[in-house]
Amino acid sequence: MTEEEKKAAEEQAAAEKAKAEAAKAEEEKKAAEERAAAEKAKAEAAKQAAKANPKDAKAKELFKSYPAAKEFFFTSDAMAFLKPDDAAAHAKTLKDKTVTSVKR
Repeated sequence: MTEEEKKAAEEQAAAEKAKAEAAKAEEEKKAAEERAAAEKAKAEAAKQAAKANPKDAKAKELFKSYPAAKEFFFTSDAMAFLKPDDAAAHAKTLKDKTVTSVKR
């Protein structure tokens, strides 16, 4: 193999390596974009769920903060209580005296 052939082979190998690295970088970029889109969709779904039923969304967060709690009691103003009697007492001060429970 002549010097020129060796140089051409090295250049071709370098070009192929660069092409492979560019393809890998493009794949990684695409995967990152897909992950970002999935996270955005997940966040939007959670936002829509919270709008649909804010008590369930609030309860989910409360269950994270209170792992021993099995149930929360909500008054019509979206106040949460661990005890039904506390929720009922607060509900008496409201126009809408409804108390609803959300179980884990």
